Amino acid sequence: ETDYAGYARTSFDATLFGAASSRNITQVIDLTLPSATGASSSDINSWAILDASSLGNMLAFGAFTTAWNVVSGNTPKIPSGQIIVTVNASSGAGFTNTAAHLMLDMMFRNVAWTKPDIYAGLATATLTDSDTTATEPVGNNYARVNVPTTSMNAATNGATTNNTDITYPTPSATWGTITTIPVFDALTDGNM
Repeated sequence: ETDYAGYARTSFDATLFGAASSRNITQVIDLTLPSATGASSSDINSWAILDASSLGNMLAFGAFTTAWNVVSGNTPKIPSGQIIVTVNASSGAGFTNTAAHLMLDMMFRNVAWTKPDIYAGLATATLTDSDTTATEPVGNNYARVNVPTTSMNAATNGATTNNTDITYPTPSATWGTITTIPVFDALTDGNM
């Protein structure tokens, strides 16, 4: 972190960010840092969001568009639009745009989102991050399967996996060619 005299991490509330969209949440007001009683020894080129006033866990980070230096007597401000937190899209597996927006709004805007029950479905078409629905088998005994949290391993390296088999009902006729396993927050309908 910067070493200018007077520096301290600065807390912010839900008004700092606008609503999540396009897998991003963007700072919408200036963020004022503590006044400097001494200059920084090097340029400030990046920002970080942490979950504690000291130590703690880094939750997000990024680079400023232009590096800057703090001189004694200044009250540094991070202008709106400089802090943008992104949940990157992935090819083949990852969070949908819907899930990314719900998580970003919960973390940075304090928008309530209760951890949903999780249901594993099956899809007969390849899915993308922007899909909101999946082409699931219809009839023939098909149903999504509830996946309890105890069936998932603790997340490591940005991923989690199931630790038990997910067993679907026995098909009474073909379900078609299964290409993807979408995860939903409801037994029927709901968010993917």
